[in-house]
Amino acid sequence: MLKLYKGVFVAYMITVIAGLIALCVVFRGTNPASSVLLIFLVFVWIFVCAAVFTAIANTKFGKIRVLFRHCRINESLAKYSALYAKCKDYSYNAILIAYYICSCCLALGKPDEAQKYLDKYDLTFLPASKSAFRSLWNSAKTELCLQRGDLDGAEKALAEQEKALLLGTFGSSLRLAYMRELDMGKHYLALARGEDGATEYFEHELTVPIKDKSQESPLRDVKIKYSLAVAYEKLGETEKAREYFDFAAKNGGDTYFAAAAKEKLK
Repeated sequence: MLKLYKGVFVAYMITVIAGLIALCVVFRGTNPASSVLLIFLVFVWIFVCAAVFTAIANTKFGKIRVLFRHCRINESLAKYSALYAKCKDYSYNAILIAYYICSCCLALGKPDEAQKYLDKYDLTFLPASKSAFRSLWNSAKTELCLQRGDLDGAEKALAEQEKALLLGTFGSSLRLAYMRELDMGKHYLALARGEDGATEYFEHELTVPIKDKSQESPLRDVKIKYSLAVAYEKLGETEKAREYFDFAAKNGGDTYFAAAAKEKLK
């Protein structure tokens, strides 16, 4: 990720070179024992610089996701697209950013655009250590199929997503987050099919407090309430449907949820 941000990478290189020059000046003319220490400090300095500036780059990257979660989709899509243009084809960075671009396209109600990126990469042969990519990929496929009304396709994508989680190697917190995403995908499918318990599941989700305020996502609430509104409309509960359509219209930014909700309210 570091090389994708030119300014951060240049600052990293300057800092590394300046530190190396300083070390060479300090240890100039010293004995062999000090030379061993110099070599050790050189490696430590390079490692620390890489860690610090990679963290800075990751923070900048994370801010784009914040825009996405706050329904500023076109803005985040433009930033992701600019980064994607800098990636080498089929690098892990390219795959990750392609997934985020897919998410933006789907949030804008453009499944055909998302499909182009999903078709570009075959993740079948990724090692187990990279199963997170397959999980993310199939979550995007699930949402794409749901938007198109392809419920059988969504079910198949969910099965592949679950398989990736079972076979992959993840940290416990990451696995928990992905399992939660999988669970929500299954209930979105159940909601689309009109199955019992789906509306209750999402009504409960809206009441669950988010412990980490940095992870707050108005987009999540907009998507849930829009999906519930569609379900309630089918059930004839027009007053509740209108309440949730109104929420999506007012808080959905430039998402297709907001645009579709406004059409429903006319």
